[in-house]
Amino acid sequence: MIGYPPMTRLRIYQLLEERGMTISELAKKINMSKQNLEKFANDETAGYRKDTLNDVAYALDCRVADLFEGEPETPESVRQLLEEHARRQARRQE
Repeated sequence: MIGYPPMTRLRIYQLLEERGMTISELAKKINMSKQNLEKFANDETAGYRKDTLNDVAYALDCRVADLFEGEPETPESVRQLLEEHARRQARRQE
């Protein structure tokens, strides 16, 4: 298994805690199911939709850039992540 290199990650839970807000409250504010928002916040989605990022940032009264932490991904780390994602998808389909 490939270890994850330093990369950018969402920090929605940190922002929620700082604001005294729950994931359920945020989900209601942006009209998204709690389950989908949890997947999004846990980086369990294939990518980030611009409108979702904008909605979350607006609801949390921050910039889209504030939703992320970490270092930008390098081409090598992206390749590793894509390979790991493909392996996970293959295991799920078995």
